[in-house]
Amino acid sequence: MSENKTPEKKAPVKKKVVSASTGKEMSKEDIAQAKKENAKVSQAVAAAQAAPEGKSKKLRIGAILLWIGAIACEVLAVMIVVGKRFPGLSAIKPMWLMIIFLVLDLILLVLGSQLWKKANHIAPISGKNKVKFWIWNNMGIIVAAIAFIPFIVLLLLNKEVDAKTKAIVSIVAVIALAIGAVSGYDFNSLSKEQLLAATADEHIGQGVYWITTGGTVYHIDQECFTLNNTEDLKFGTINQAAEEGHTRLCYYCAKRHDVSSEVGIEAQPFNEVEDTTVLEEEAEATFTEENAPAEEEPAA
Repeated sequence: MSENKTPEKKAPVKKKVVSASTGKEMSKEDIAQAKKENAKVSQAVAAAQAAPEGKSKKLRIGAILLWIGAIACEVLAVMIVVGKRFPGLSAIKPMWLMIIFLVLDLILLVLGSQLWKKANHIAPISGKNKVKFWIWNNMGIIVAAIAFIPFIVLLLLNKEVDAKTKAIVSIVAVIALAIGAVSGYDFNSLSKEQLLAATADEHIGQGVYWITTGGTVYHIDQECFTLNNTEDLKFGTINQAAEEGHTRLCYYCAKRHDVSSEVGIEAQPFNEVEDTTVLEEEAEATFTEENAPAEEEPAA
């Protein structure tokens, strides 16, 4: 009769940490030195309640210019609806011209929304006024409405446009409106209070880690058990993490270091687990058991 053996626990993969500032791989000594420097800078920033406004202003100006271009494309599409023809484009059917301008409208709108959201992650506004906070962070939705709804209404009300063109172009416009609205919504909004609280925190202020392939979470610990299967990480300041869209602190890193609730913390990833200490103890055991001597099987 064969004995049941406990399955071996998979050891964490070896991690490669890259600096968010230089793009170069970092050793443990580099990370330790960077943490010391980041701690000094973060305390000064928190004390002054400052934010990197310069870069965010350029991004917002870029977003506004792109949005103006999007609305200009909508105006051109409306002009075609009312019968205007453009020299050099007479060979293209009006239906296709409208679709072309709507596609350009959507592209400029989406690009502008991405710049706007990135600017808000770099220099967020206060979250005390919830209405203002929502409008400011989701300005792309409002611009999407301006960039498509007037065209859709004028197209449907125009009696000179044939039914086939109305049906096709209105469907394209509605789909573009939906895509533009979704791209304009910030699913990962960050308030000024959350960023300042994170910057002032003694653990976060030293620097954080995040996955290079995506996501919205950052970590205090490189060896957080949720990163066991992650090979490539970035290390940098909380501002650099936020700029790349990582605005939520890992639930387990926050719990381990007792971080203030004012910092944006991700929802508990394992909702079905009531006692997360079981998972944490299991993760810590993973690191220690790798070097533990193997138990000898009793003689038959």
